[in-house]
Amino acid sequence: MLQKLKDALQITTNDFDPELNDLIKASILDLNIAGVDAESVGEGTTNSLVIRVIISYCAYHFELVHGDLKKADALKNAYDEQKAMLGMSTGYTTW
Repeated sequence: MLQKLKDALQITTNDFDPELNDLIKASILDLNIAGVDAESVGEGTTNSLVIRVIISYCAYHFELVHGDLKKADALKNAYDEQKAMLGMSTGYTTW
């Protein structure tokens, strides 16, 4: 997952790896809190939709610290929509 995130963010250095790993873990926990089943998300997931949602979360938070606040706001909106979609979809929840 880390390499996919780094590719998406176009990061080639390892300097941000600890921060990115923390963001990945936080995104998974945030999805779990929103009702997305823990088995549906995880660092080892191969589900392309889940990977995109995790990347959106991480990109949003990374942009808040290291980038443009307008871009961060757009990324947050995208993440919120993606999270809501997963949280309402059978196959991603235990409800």
